[in-house]
Amino acid sequence: MESKDFIYKNGHFYDKITEKRVGIVDGAKICIIAPSESFTSFLPAGRYPLKILSRGDKEFEIRNQPDLAKWRKIYDKGHSLYFSITRSVGEITIVHEFKVELMEDLYLYVKKGWKQQDGKLYDCACIVRENISRSIDFFEEVNAGSLNEAYKYTFVHYFGNDGNPACNAIDRFYDSPGKEENKLRRLRDCF
Repeated sequence: MESKDFIYKNGHFYDKITEKRVGIVDGAKICIIAPSESFTSFLPAGRYPLKILSRGDKEFEIRNQPDLAKWRKIYDKGHSLYFSITRSVGEITIVHEFKVELMEDLYLYVKKGWKQQDGKLYDCACIVRENISRSIDFFEEVNAGSLNEAYKYTFVHYFGNDGNPACNAIDRFYDSPGKEENKLRRLRDCF
């Protein structure tokens, strides 16, 4: 056992004497003794509060995009999509699979001025509801204003800065658990 005197600042612990940042091993069991006002509850992970448009308002928003060439709804509000994040721990590879609920209808769209006339995903409020692989202890839902944000916020929330949290949702999300070959890109290809 060891006793440390910390200051918590900007999401990190700092040794009060050396003023150096101190990491804590994942899964460590620690007892923190501090005045009651030092503790606070967290807001939900990701974007909060989440702005959710009604079906009519969402369709109105996309129809009124400047320079819109075409658009198409690909999933209704309430539909679930999936994505995975693969991590290696030593010799072991773990695939963390997540279920995302769409809180708005999801659309593909194209604008006239784009060099490549490939459909892109329009932002869609969503919530990462479940770690279906059960590979994350203490899972919390993650709120997002788009599928890209859902991936990024989930990555950062669970894996910190250990890797790249960026993705292209059309190449990352799929519509059946465990069926990564059913990426959303296939819907764009027949757009």
